Amino acid sequence: MPLKADQPNSRSLSSTSLLGPRSVSIVLPCHNESAALESVLDRLFQSASQWASSNLRLAEVLIVDDGSTDGSLEIARAWSLSSPHPLRSSVRILAHGARRGYGAALKTGISASSGDYIAFYDVDGTYDPEQIPKMVDQMVSQRAEMACGDRLSRCQHMPLTREIGNRLFVGTINILYRTKVFDSCTGMRIFTKDLREFFASHALPDGLDYSLAMTLTFLRTGHRLIELPIPYARRLGRSKLRVMSDGPRFFLRILASWLHTPQNVKVFRHSRRTD
Repeated sequence: MPLKADQPNSRSLSSTSLLGPRSVSIVLPCHNESAALESVLDRLFQSASQWASSNLRLAEVLIVDDGSTDGSLEIARAWSLSSPHPLRSSVRILAHGARRGYGAALKTGISASSGDYIAFYDVDGTYDPEQIPKMVDQMVSQRAEMACGDRLSRCQHMPLTREIGNRLFVGTINILYRTKVFDSCTGMRIFTKDLREFFASHALPDGLDYSLAMTLTFLRTGHRLIELPIPYARRLGRSKLRVMSDGPRFFLRILASWLHTPQNVKVFRHSRRTD
């Protein structure tokens, strides 16, 4: 049966039932994000310094520069050396010599992560790191293996063409899979460390459709995901999404996943059943 994505009730948050702090690795994929990078890092570390009250510990922040040509890599290195934030020592910078793709950058960061949970979000100023403790708490309380930030239930500041496209993707998925997904392409997600090897593998694409493929894989395999409504701010800098080329590619991935389950996904599904 396809997985139904649940919309969690934020009033059920609880971290007191866990023993010891949970560690979180955060992967930040970066390609030409010089306009947003410093403010995104400042906001993340300001938030992370208060996570102790949520029984959460920042294990590391992995900035993966995907062949930037606008000085993003230099900005990241300078920030990690000069920032006054006491947690800045947790920053690790990984770099692709040439652009390999959004999904490839995420795979590089995920494979190098060490936390109990692995989170990622886009380095464009649209996502709020204060949502991370809430998302982890919901994963624990609902025994989920992945939490996704739902941008569309409170949709603000998203360009109209992108909002329409995202809603068409969601509608198509819900019809084909007979489920109720709210935001299939969100760029803010958290998952458990036992999924690290699969999400860092060649089973998922290297391009912008990586996040979509994560959702489709869960629908195919029976792994449990939840969706939590999150705020979505106006983007800083220039978007990398190309509606006319990326939109059709996303639709083809949805249709291909529905028509045929790749062998590596079948293996992933089998491992879920035998856990």
